[in-house]
Amino acid sequence: MSFSVYRPPGTYEAGLWLPNVGTFVQQFDVSGPLELALDLVTTTVSGTVTLNGAPITSPDCSSTVVFAGSISSGFAPIHCDGTGWTFSGVIQPGDYDVRIQGAGLTIPVQGPVLAHVSIPPAGLTGLQVDANPVTISGTITLNGAPIAQGCKDAIIMFDGRPGENRIAFGAVDCTGGTWTFKANVYPGTYAVSVNTARLLPGSDNPEGGLQGEQVATGVDFRGPAVGLNFDVKAIFISGSITENGLPFPSPCKGTLQIGDVRFAVTCDAGGLRFSGAVPPGRAPVTLDLREWPVRSSLIGSFTLAPPIDF
Repeated sequence: MSFSVYRPPGTYEAGLWLPNVGTFVQQFDVSGPLELALDLVTTTVSGTVTLNGAPITSPDCSSTVVFAGSISSGFAPIHCDGTGWTFSGVIQPGDYDVRIQGAGLTIPVQGPVLAHVSIPPAGLTGLQVDANPVTISGTITLNGAPIAQGCKDAIIMFDGRPGENRIAFGAVDCTGGTWTFKANVYPGTYAVSVNTARLLPGSDNPEGGLQGEQVATGVDFRGPAVGLNFDVKAIFISGSITENGLPFPSPCKGTLQIGDVRFAVTCDAGGLRFSGAVPPGRAPVTLDLREWPVRSSLIGSFTLAPPIDF
């Protein structure tokens, strides 16, 4: 590797970032023309990942051990063979905070610092990084009623408070005729959202429709919990858009927005009709016509009504 750059005199840090390895930094002084030979001093780190002190037998170990130092960082991919999770990686000697970037099910996607380590030039082996999430489970309902439809691609998400670096996902299962979930989350306070995927009408719309909804905030998980319930609230709507009281003339193509929910719409000889689902509450309704085909006199964004209570 070589480089050439103009810099004024001073003290600099040369940083090299390598994908899936990390960032290596070395300082040097510039007082005039200089031919540098920067040597990155690296070593190795390896160990095991456990779950509340026990070996992890899950075959889904697409996770990474992350080392964050004051001037450098490192990543060590996790390997699994059904008997336990191990990791190894190349890193610069120094002091690091250790986290796990999880795949979302066995280990949360993001989490707090799990260890503080000092890695000497000779390297470090046998490091144990213990993830300590708690398991929670329960049901997901729609407007207070059990959901009997399929749950393909549905997920439940737990988002920690800003700055807490905690995010977790849970799998949704509907083989028993109702929607249930199970997730591992680090202890803390969360906002909970449900992505319903194809459940609600209009969710297969090119603009997305109502696919996800925040169903709770400030939920405190300090230990394992079962029998939880999170309820998705949705108002089912359908209707038409007119122009000066008459059916909306063709051609038209654009986006209908009700609050934060967007629907791609078109009009034909029967006018412009729409159907879907929105969360309850007061929301403005606008129609954006900027896509061809559209009559030139109607290009733009139009407020269709005062905010409506749904």
